[in-house]
Amino acid sequence: MITRFRSIVAVSLLMASSTAAHAYTECTGNVTRIWNDGTTWVWFDTGLVWGLWPADDEQNLNGKDRSKNILALATTAMVSGRSVTVRFINDGVSCSGQQTANKVWGLYLNSM
Repeated sequence: MITRFRSIVAVSLLMASSTAAHAYTECTGNVTRIWNDGTTWVWFDTGLVWGLWPADDEQNLNGKDRSKNILALATTAMVSGRSVTVRFINDGVSCSGQQTANKVWGLYLNSM
């Protein structure tokens, strides 16, 4: 009985630690404006504004064309009128206002 209890506690602790290690923030909205001057700036209808620097590609495992791919996806969303969900690396990022201090992990193109 004690061994089973220890196993349950161990599994619970592992699950809790893996959840905390992968904390992030996701914000959903429609793209209203895009600006690119080497840095990609995206405005949402929710008031969220974020930037993606090409230098972030060098520090990320997603590859050297990451910022170009995110720009293409944001442009597709804006043209098609579909919403997107931006995922920030940090947990607790506000989904409104300018979030230039928070790095973007990636972008989902939503079906509607």
